[in-house]
Amino acid sequence: MYFQGPMQHFINVHTHNMADNNAIISFYEAFEQSGTVPHCSLGIHPRYTEKTSYAQLEAFAGQGNVLAIGECGLDKLCDTDWSLQETIFRQQIALANKLGKPLIIHCVRAYSECSHLLAAAKVPVIFHGFNRNLRIAQQLLDQGFYLSVGAALFNPAFEPVFTALPVDRLFFETDDRDDLEIDSLYKRAAELKKIGAESLILQVEHNFKKVFNHAR
Repeated sequence: MYFQGPMQHFINVHTHNMADNNAIISFYEAFEQSGTVPHCSLGIHPRYTEKTSYAQLEAFAGQGNVLAIGECGLDKLCDTDWSLQETIFRQQIALANKLGKPLIIHCVRAYSECSHLLAAAKVPVIFHGFNRNLRIAQQLLDQGFYLSVGAALFNPAFEPVFTALPVDRLFFETDDRDDLEIDSLYKRAAELKKIGAESLILQVEHNFKKVFNHAR
């Protein structure tokens, strides 16, 4: 397993905080800096396609500390041309397949379209920052995908959705929230699931091993 020692207790699968050595740091630009962190993911974000290129991504994605491709995906609320979003997303799915590394997905109001393109994925898929309803969650789970949850855990409206999600398909993340601690997410999740925190920690560690063994 990649995470050893104390960090094993609270795996943070997605953050932009480069100071967090216990997490997978997400880069959507400045890929040359990715070698300075222990674990990371690299991807072309649909909102920031102008910040890097596929050639740059391909050049750095094979590094041993790069555990996943992403965040990548589709976003109907951004200004990026839709056909360009789809093209870049397809390229990154193919790259993940080639490298045998999981995909971390950014999806805004495009779950059907993302799912359609992800039919080509031969690696595990994690939808990051999931905060939608149970119907969408079930559709993603039915396709074998994983869900990563962050600040939505503290939204009362999301509680019934989260309690219905299977723990063997979950991850947790702080994303770009500097005010959010990963251990607080685990604590809240354990409370909502009515299970011990240690049981949840062990389950997420198991999920991590299952998904990220592709990145060895």
